[in-house]
Amino acid sequence: MTALIREGYLKERRIKGYRRRIVRSLSLTELGSKQLQRVSPGRTQRVHSHALAPENGHGNWKKTLRLHRGAACLLTAMRLRAIWQPGSQKESVMGKQLVYFSAYELTQKYGWDNRGARLLGIFVYRYYYYPVYYLGDSNLLWSEEAERMFLDRVASSPLGYGRTCGSSILLGDKWDLIENLMAHGVNPRSRLIRFSKNSSFHYFTVDEMGLRLMKLALDEMALYRFQRYLQQNGICKASMLPLYLFSLELLSEAYALKKGSKCGQNWIEAHCFRARQML
Repeated sequence: MTALIREGYLKERRIKGYRRRIVRSLSLTELGSKQLQRVSPGRTQRVHSHALAPENGHGNWKKTLRLHRGAACLLTAMRLRAIWQPGSQKESVMGKQLVYFSAYELTQKYGWDNRGARLLGIFVYRYYYYPVYYLGDSNLLWSEEAERMFLDRVASSPLGYGRTCGSSILLGDKWDLIENLMAHGVNPRSRLIRFSKNSSFHYFTVDEMGLRLMKLALDEMALYRFQRYLQQNGICKASMLPLYLFSLELLSEAYALKKGSKCGQNWIEAHCFRARQML
């Protein structure tokens, strides 16, 4: 990256952002665009059409952070081998393959206003669609009303027709963030992500282990096989809804019973270790 900036292919912006952090943003220069045109004309056209991100996304730290979070979700979709490129191909494979729609793509396609919502994208697989959020290494400011308004629009759109909204997928950099999510999730006064009687949150890291667990959660048949394995080894009780294995709401109840953060953290690590053995 440093060499590309020095040679003039990329432009770097540094913005003072939230909690005095420096937000770094990269964009193609004219020279970089010409080089990309020679290598991949199709990708250059997609960049210039702003099909994946708005033209005015740089310069404002809030918009830049949202671009960064959106890019993290897009990269996760790519690693999951989801169909992510805008176009008619998505509609033709939605019932057969994992498909990813960015929030920006949906607002452009349907003319929605997602102002205030933190949702960054939607995974669609078979009869379900899953809201996606990227947290990085910290929790998010949260407005349940704004999130619900956006998801209500998804439910009434062709994308949601005949499908059920699944659990919200929270992506982060470290498993340690689970403790923070559970502490704020049960606090009714918290301004960060909160649990409600209608909510369902699943947390995954964006490393190899997290991606494996996410594939498992998005595939019902694989999930039932995973539950059968846990039952046979005496790790969990039988249930008609194996998705509880990844529910933060139910995880918070089990965590509270462990009486202490250190013990709770050990329980979380053991839970993830068992999943790794299966995968």
